[in-house]
Amino acid sequence: MLSKFPKSSKFLLLLLAILAFGIFLSNLNQNPSLDNYFLGAQNLFFPKQANDNRINESIENQVKNLDGHWGIAIKDLKTANSYYYHETDEFKSASLYKLAVMWAAFDAIKKGQIAKEEIQPQIQSMITYSDNDSAVYLAEKLGWDNISYLMDQEGLADINLTDPPQVTANSILNLLERIYRNTAVSPAYSQDMKNLLFTQQINDRIPKYLPQNTKVGHKTGELDFLRHDAGIVIGKNSHYIFVFLTETPVPEEASDQIARLSKKIFDELEKD
Repeated sequence: MLSKFPKSSKFLLLLLAILAFGIFLSNLNQNPSLDNYFLGAQNLFFPKQANDNRINESIENQVKNLDGHWGIAIKDLKTANSYYYHETDEFKSASLYKLAVMWAAFDAIKKGQIAKEEIQPQIQSMITYSDNDSAVYLAEKLGWDNISYLMDQEGLADINLTDPPQVTANSILNLLERIYRNTAVSPAYSQDMKNLLFTQQINDRIPKYLPQNTKVGHKTGELDFLRHDAGIVIGKNSHYIFVFLTETPVPEEASDQIARLSKKIFDELEKD
């Protein structure tokens, strides 16, 4: 086709194409939001430089002075930089197992095994208020073993709903990242799950000391000596996943310790 045009016209067309592509790239980098950080799994932005050791050392220095057993997994979803502390250690899940139940419920809806309107109230109560009766109702309806099998099939084998349910910080991070990237069940049901997480009513941990305009979609866990929290954090410079698992002899202090550690890590990550 181009061979039919004069050389001057070819040059003009090429120049216009380069200009249009430049405008396209410029628009991509304006006003990043929850939906345009990624196109599928492709990062649309150039990674900022980060000192992984600085944040890892900060986490370790903070946690080693705290009582009990801690598992932490943090991920910057813009740069893909990750920060870990005992991330593969197994913890009793407390209410974090409800994240797997939520996933399995939407999976059953997608497969036509159950009507959405039949279980939507229970899903909402289970996530936003951590209602135990709703969670047990759903888990028994779907089948505890079936949920564990689904997690295994989805590459989340460390989320195990056998008695007692157990998780690792890394497995919960991976589950939340799948939801964030719209690859949990389907894009539409991933969005439904995000909407539920962002209406969480128990906010005494990850969100507690963060700036007021910081959105956090998360799920807490609390049982005996366990205090957990895990969620998607929307900052000004990037989006993150924070996972904190704790088993401590002073659980009454652990929630505030998670909140303070969350604030410290968030401030470090948000630095330009």
